Amino acid sequence: MDRDRTVREGYDEPGVRMVDAGTPAAFLDGTTDELARWLWGRGPEPEGGRGDELVLRALREDRSVGIN
Repeated sequence: MDRDRTVREGYDEPGVRMVDAGTPAAFLDGTTDELARWLWGRGPEPEGGRGDELVLRALREDRSVGIN
């Protein structure tokens, strides 16, 4: 897969981009189910967010807009 291409290009707007592995700036802890529910607006944010507060805030803001 070309890592510079947006995943799911057939949708109206880009959502997820593949990047090379690196050092995470922030973490959210939870099961796959908990994280997926939160990302899709069907559950509370998993506890245990830690790391760069600016990155966590940006993730929360992006999530609040919704995923198409």
